[in-house]
Amino acid sequence: MKLRNHTDCMNVSALWNGNLNGTNSGIGIQKSLESWHLVVTVLVLGVFVGVISKIFNLIRKHIYGDKENLDISFDAGGRVSSGLTATTIVSQWTWTATLLKSSAVASKYGISGPFWYAAGATIQIFMFSMITVQLKTRAPGAKTFLQVIKARFGGRTHIVFCIFALITNIIVTAMLMLGGAVVLTTLVKEISVPFAVTMMTSVICINTFIGGLGATFYISYFNNVVTFVVMLLFMSRVYNNPDPHPDNPLGSIASLHRLLSCKIGPPENLDNSYLTMVSSKGFMFGIINIIGNFGAVFVDQSFWQSGVAAKPKQGVWGFLIGGLVWFAIPFVFATTMGLSYIAMETHAGESLLCADQVNEGLVPVIVAQRLFGKLGEFLIIVIIIFAVISTGSAEVIAVASILVYDIYQIHLKESVRITLLFGNSSEYQATRSQTQFYRGVDSIKRQDKTLGYEDGHNHRDNTSSADTLYKTVRVLCWVMTSPKNLKTKAQHVRATWAKRCNIIIFISSETNKDFPTVGINTTEGRDHLTAKTMNAFKYCWDNYKDQADWFLKADDDTFVIVENLRYLLLSYKRTDPIYFGHKFKANVKQGYMSGGGGYVLSHEALRRLAEKGLQDPEHCRKDGGAEDVEMGKCMEYLGVAVGDSRDAMGRSRFHCFDISAHLEGRYPDWYHKYDANGATYGPGNISDYSISFHYVKPRMMYHLDFFTYHLRPYDSVVVSAEPHRLVTDANSCILCGKAKGRMSRLNRDKCRCQSMTYCIDCHRDDILRMECRRAVKPGFRCSVHGDFRAYYAYLASLKNWCIVWCCVAILPITYGLSALKVSLSWVYLFMGILIGPAVVPVSLCMFWARLTGKAMVAGTMGGVTIGLTVWLSVAASHKGGLGPNYFFENTGSESSMLWGNLSAIASGGLITWICSLLNHSVIDTTEIWENTRDIDNPLSPWPEMYARELGISGAHLLDRRPSLSEIKKVFKSAKLIAIFGATFLTVCLLVIWPLSAMSSGVMNLSEFIIWINISKICGYLAGVVIIILPLVDEAISIWTAVRRKTMALNDVNILGGNLNEPAKPPVHRGKKKERKESPNICVLCFKDIDEMKKDKRFPSHTNDRNTDNVFGTSSQGDPTTDDPLSFARSDHLPEFLTIADTLDLSPINDTHSCSRRFAPSFGELARGLDNPVESTLNETMFSVNDTRLSLSSSYSSISNPRDPIF
Repeated sequence: MKLRNHTDCMNVSALWNGNLNGTNSGIGIQKSLESWHLVVTVLVLGVFVGVISKIFNLIRKHIYGDKENLDISFDAGGRVSSGLTATTIVSQWTWTATLLKSSAVASKYGISGPFWYAAGATIQIFMFSMITVQLKTRAPGAKTFLQVIKARFGGRTHIVFCIFALITNIIVTAMLMLGGAVVLTTLVKEISVPFAVTMMTSVICINTFIGGLGATFYISYFNNVVTFVVMLLFMSRVYNNPDPHPDNPLGSIASLHRLLSCKIGPPENLDNSYLTMVSSKGFMFGIINIIGNFGAVFVDQSFWQSGVAAKPKQGVWGFLIGGLVWFAIPFVFATTMGLSYIAMETHAGESLLCADQVNEGLVPVIVAQRLFGKLGEFLIIVIIIFAVISTGSAEVIAVASILVYDIYQIHLKESVRITLLFGNSSEYQATRSQTQFYRGVDSIKRQDKTLGYEDGHNHRDNTSSADTLYKTVRVLCWVMTSPKNLKTKAQHVRATWAKRCNIIIFISSETNKDFPTVGINTTEGRDHLTAKTMNAFKYCWDNYKDQADWFLKADDDTFVIVENLRYLLLSYKRTDPIYFGHKFKANVKQGYMSGGGGYVLSHEALRRLAEKGLQDPEHCRKDGGAEDVEMGKCMEYLGVAVGDSRDAMGRSRFHCFDISAHLEGRYPDWYHKYDANGATYGPGNISDYSISFHYVKPRMMYHLDFFTYHLRPYDSVVVSAEPHRLVTDANSCILCGKAKGRMSRLNRDKCRCQSMTYCIDCHRDDILRMECRRAVKPGFRCSVHGDFRAYYAYLASLKNWCIVWCCVAILPITYGLSALKVSLSWVYLFMGILIGPAVVPVSLCMFWARLTGKAMVAGTMGGVTIGLTVWLSVAASHKGGLGPNYFFENTGSESSMLWGNLSAIASGGLITWICSLLNHSVIDTTEIWENTRDIDNPLSPWPEMYARELGISGAHLLDRRPSLSEIKKVFKSAKLIAIFGATFLTVCLLVIWPLSAMSSGVMNLSEFIIWINISKICGYLAGVVIIILPLVDEAISIWTAVRRKTMALNDVNILGGNLNEPAKPPVHRGKKKERKESPNICVLCFKDIDEMKKDKRFPSHTNDRNTDNVFGTSSQGDPTTDDPLSFARSDHLPEFLTIADTLDLSPINDTHSCSRRFAPSFGELARGLDNPVESTLNETMFSVNDTRLSLSSSYSSISNPRDPIF
């Protein structure tokens, strides 16, 4: 080893044979721990993790009142505080590579290595806070980012990114286990890689299986505590050794600086010094680090889970604080351990580790061993195992969520697979059968109502409704044909469906009185269909405008079910300027109706066409062009709206092909581009009230006519292929099948379902299942939520199996990498090439409405291809090329990894952007984001979570949700914090700090002392924040939940356990005052409210909108059915917060005063609410737990003074 020719370095050689703190110096790491030491350590940590996970479950169940729910396993209730979010980010981003790889780069590049490792992997966390806000505002109900991709771009794009997401999780998990296994096998005697991996995996499985995602928050906290305590111990020993050994080169900053100055560093560093930020290879590593870690964050579902688990503002602060705290870990740890390693080598006079061992990340291991002996080895093992457990648990949960939400629920939902999978679950079958038994005929009635059978079974056995529609909805059908098609096609139309029209006309180029046909003076041929169509509509208007209300155009190979057409048109007036058909989305801004499946114009639409449109050839062409496109342009010009012909379940009624094509999905490529409904196929996407099919052959005309009007099974009800849902369309309620929000037109089509939280039957089911001690729980009796809850119960068991199999899958992956002798450093640098191209497409998915699915796939796959090509090309140019003896060396070089990573992410983003810009189809931005907002769980809709922030009532109703603009307005501050906070911190870390440090050149002792002190301050401040903030944050949350529960019990005392007895006064924790034994007192000032109303001089208490009202137990709690009135008093009836507005009490400004008390009866309250709520209220008030209550008006006079009822 060569030293600098300085006076201070001449005495270093005299120390080369010394020893350090009593530990013999020498080459390599000495194994001193026995295997039983490791086994005991892992067992203790396993028990500790299991206990913490169980404690978390008990807290959520008994304090927050969480119910058994699949979503809670993956979002921890969705209300995680910013402190816990920060501690989770810090913990799951602290890989084994964070501790091992960062120290390795410090030993290679000096002080620039730790900084570029820390800064290069921190800015992604800052920027991801912006993504979190977008996700929570534009897809609040999503549990994975892949669900958003599916909602926007369909199944094919979704599958591609599912693969990339799983690859990301595999790479991250492999690095975790690889680093952990290397450390354990290096320090512990007689331990193999399989044994070490198996032990760590078992602890991960315990944590995730018992507690789910929520338990990882608590485990993350303890992981951070241990990491910072150990890191600060190492800092103290290196920089402030209380008992320095005479031969110890460490113990002070000055001695560390002297040894670092003496050793000659890399030639790429300024003046070959380790004490400079001017390092070309260090900077090169920083760029690779930045690019690679974008993929590890933006495509890793575990980080999206952390964003999902918190509300927008808490999530933003959690990511920003977490990023700042995490920066301190690699920066401080690697600066301490990496620079100490260089100093120890200088002191020893030779390399302590070979190059392969450095790349494996063993630098901190040998430093800890030489600083603390066996204690140092034990400390390293503990923080490594904790890092593996924490991050590994998050990765397992992430993979399980993808398997459940994105692979099973979306791509394994066909009826055959559902039957097979459910058939293997005894619990699901038992639950399902019992649920169906209790539902009985109610399920049939509900399904009849869903399908439109308002008068029940009789509707299917007679034609009275169809006869009435025939008279009230008059339809003129005109069929476009030609002389040569009269016998081959048109006569079969006439013999089948045409006779059911009120008026039937066959339009041809020649008049045929025998058939008969009406001759239009046009030339036959596809190029003249526009003229034929326009003249035909003009003929209909001139001759039949007073004899029909609607005018249908169809081809002679189209089969139409006229009764279903009338049923659709019944909801509209003939005076509405509207037309219906199968909507295409190209060429016309509002879309247009495909001509093949037919389209129908209202009387008003035809009037505008005949009287105005046909007189303006500039906007309504008389001939030429595509007939349906030209008609669409004309209708848009005339102000005729494009009607939505889909049924309440979002399924198509007009069809462009024959029935077999729509059942099997045999569509031409152009159809996928033009179809506004997503080119769906299968029985679940064809309406039960279909109106038309195109390209129907003559023989099939008679088949369809027979099947439609003659063949029917006796007393049969349509059963969904998936028993838990009535519809697969996201725009419709999967519980009742009716339309939600913008998709509902009439009250009878509108979803009236409500959250499970407000359902009396669901609460009864919960009690029965809680009290049951058998392995198979009772079925769900609720007629609304029962099937879906049974399905979710099955998914919960499936989730558990997914967790087990994910843990098992870790073993062969790690074994394979270990057998290939792949280093941790190589895997870390390579991951950016493989997953980096997906970063820009995934990010744009949350921001850019013009983005297309094909562009996402093209950008990602193209980026991977280009990145791999460049990477291998640069590696091949090195000595030895890609030969087996040089492959990992050349492909792992800084230049190969730099150009591979850079080309991968840049080309992926560029291709995605260009391909999206080339898309010229009309884009409905509102509809795009409404599709992502449709992602929801009907058992607990996402508006419930934001009811307080948004100030909305009726959040429990599935159809009542705030608009996107309202959510953006409320969470605008969170978005601004994310944008400005992330930008400012990124500029500081990537520009201001490094440029300031580079200006110093090679650091002298005083500058080095400042640098080390900065790292020490970062370490101490970050440790204090991440240890105290989450603890205080969670303690406040628990205390608030307990307080709200206590207030709920106080409300019971106010009411009295029995309303026939005098009510008890509330428990007041402040100064004791004499209280009146009357329910009509103010619980703040203890004055009689009746007396206060008489005394105008008495100031009333103003409302501070605290939601701890008389109806509220907790925003997170659930009503308990032990008390007959607890459900009524819970905040699960948010309508009570706006009853004053609903009942129009005046003056409204006085309603928020505890001295104003009109106290309407419960009958008045119910009449002031919507009908669905009224029925719930009545049932709740008078039949909870089968307890008949006699409510007096005194209950109405009781309220929380901070939020009075009126």
